Amino acid sequence: MQERATRKSSRRTSSPAVQKEEAMVTITCSSKLHAALSEGGVLEGEAAPGPTVRLGNWAAIPAGVDLLVAIEVKTCLTLVTRIRPVAGLRHRLAAALRRSLVNCRVSPEVIEPECRGLRQALFVRGRNPALAEALGFAKIEGQAHVEGGQCEESVQDMLNEYPYGECPDSCATEAVAMLFQPPVCPS
Repeated sequence: MQERATRKSSRRTSSPAVQKEEAMVTITCSSKLHAALSEGGVLEGEAAPGPTVRLGNWAAIPAGVDLLVAIEVKTCLTLVTRIRPVAGLRHRLAAALRRSLVNCRVSPEVIEPECRGLRQALFVRGRNPALAEALGFAKIEGQAHVEGGQCEESVQDMLNEYPYGECPDSCATEAVAMLFQPPVCPS
């Protein structure tokens, strides 16, 4: 698994000699996808100030000419959206994430920081071998279902109920629910 990227913030902390490092979400993608996103000017992310995110890094792959499938590394949460127009890709990914988190009954106050983290993610060229099988499956299924007339949202919901072998739980929906459930207080 890739480590989370960090970027030094230009904001000062209590000591002027110390700069705060902020975690940054990364989206690993193929050379072909990276090149397409580079032409659209969406590669650079920004350090995400504010609450840290619980979801981690992502791996993304094109599925056909105009579809993108992204899978989160900890939960295998799968997002399905259109690649074009490239300029709006970050917002479409965040909207797809919002839909999934709402479907998983994640608390509304937690959803926005997660979406912001994804909107500000850094796209990096590379592969994520741990998710290769899941990405391959999601690519084939996502493309086939969307080309067959299903909307991206319903395909995304279907893929999040699929038990990927790489997932820690039976499906992404369950993994996300467990990640975001409130801590149990002993009574």
